[in-house]
Amino acid sequence: MGRLPHTEAQKARYAEIDENGNAFEWENFRKSSRGSERKDRPKQYFPLYYDEANQRLRIPTMEWQYDIKCWNILEQPTENEIVIDPLDEFGRERVWNFGVKNAIKETAKMQVRKEENKYEVYKKKPLQIKGVLPRTWWDKPSYSARDNGTRILKDIMGPGVSFDFPKSVYATEDCLRVVGFQNEDICLDFFAGSGTTAHAVINLNRADGGKRKYILVEMGEHFNTVILPRVKKVVFSDRWNDGKAVEGGKGISHFCKYYELEQYEDALRRARYADSDLFAMTDAYNSYVFMRDLKMLDAISLDKAKNRVDVHLEKLYNGIDLAETLSCVTGKAIKRITQEIVEFQDGTTASLTNPDWTLVKPLVWW
Repeated sequence: MGRLPHTEAQKARYAEIDENGNAFEWENFRKSSRGSERKDRPKQYFPLYYDEANQRLRIPTMEWQYDIKCWNILEQPTENEIVIDPLDEFGRERVWNFGVKNAIKETAKMQVRKEENKYEVYKKKPLQIKGVLPRTWWDKPSYSARDNGTRILKDIMGPGVSFDFPKSVYATEDCLRVVGFQNEDICLDFFAGSGTTAHAVINLNRADGGKRKYILVEMGEHFNTVILPRVKKVVFSDRWNDGKAVEGGKGISHFCKYYELEQYEDALRRARYADSDLFAMTDAYNSYVFMRDLKMLDAISLDKAKNRVDVHLEKLYNGIDLAETLSCVTGKAIKRITQEIVEFQDGTTASLTNPDWTLVKPLVWW
């Protein structure tokens, strides 16, 4: 589990510095959270002997009694020592934070204070540099969807763009921290909404120079009106008001690409089962099933004299990225793109001006 950053109030508690220059606070050695009663952890209930004159704290010699599940104290305190048991302010039997072995190692780092006629034992608790573990109840004001969801989105996009119930980007950032989202990890959000997850990932990278990535999936038309413009804007600057960048904002280097997937209903809508003489084919299967697709008639032209098939994917949809399309259909990563070709990482190439029919065949008919 990842940790959340310390608040200023939490940092302020660690006001003391040890001999190694590390910040710490004094924490009561008696456990007080759930499972802190003697019956819960009987091995962590034992006495401490304290010599107040010499300020010396120690654990007496003991042996564990398995039959009755308690410690048998083999050593009595000296006349200068007092016995301190883990009793709370109401006299209830609690337990210490550590078991016997760990407590023996830490007694030199402990401190005893007399508070209201009762001795309390404290141990050094160092400041955890990585942050604090998240609690069950999240109540930071920054998690407000109204203040840091709706308002932030309006600041970025301007008053003309609206989206119902966008999440707080700060709540999303903390969610990513808690799941242990590291510097080169990838986050998948298959209900992208207004793009808050992308915004949060960009913020995290901006803060520490990380290389985290995100994949968003969204079927709504607002992808083009909200999500993509939001990504572009938060990359340009981290400060916006009324749709305009505020002076002093910080940008970040970013690369984003997106895919629009053809819908099954669109393919059915373009299908045609009438006879076509575009291709003279004798094979019954291809003649009936393959060559009678209106989609194919739009995208393919045949020059019988030259025995050549030309592909025109741009006639199917505007803005088709042929290089990315060929990368997807071949399963090869792109190394370089020119006006004429796309070169893949394995050294092979594909034409962008006249793509190989065999490569795009699965895309035109499926």
